[in-house]
Amino acid sequence: MPQEDFEKSDSQLVLLGGTEFAKHIVRYVPKESFECWKEAYLAKKVWEDNGFDYIPIEPIFIKSNGQLNAFKMKEGQVGVFAEVLGKNAWDFTRVEKNKHFSEEIKRQEERILCVLKEQLHIDHGHPHEGNFCVEKIGDSVRVYLIDFDRAKKIK
Repeated sequence: MPQEDFEKSDSQLVLLGGTEFAKHIVRYVPKESFECWKEAYLAKKVWEDNGFDYIPIEPIFIKSNGQLNAFKMKEGQVGVFAEVLGKNAWDFTRVEKNKHFSEEIKRQEERILCVLKEQLHIDHGHPHEGNFCVEKIGDSVRVYLIDFDRAKKIK
């Protein structure tokens, strides 16, 4: 299976190529960050209770046995198979036909961060517009928070 390393500022990311794997990546993140990402991703009830009809967190692939598709590595790192989402919020709102979604995207970004901080006690670490992805569904948008490589529990 072809793969390609992707330049990132903090952690390593590998894009998996080919038609079957065109939307898959492997992120290599610190174990503590993975635990935060996992907790946020598996908190379906918390997200529902806060008005989300989806989980607004970068999807982690699930194995056929129901386990998250992640593996431990040396030096406290975890490799995580994840799904590539749509354009990031910055790129999405720069397109003229999408500009009218800007306020809704900001509102969803703020809600996601609020739930993470106040209910799940997680600090994402770097929630800039490049780490929010937008999926357009009909006349609405869904926003997802990605790249949990700096995430930490708030004490």
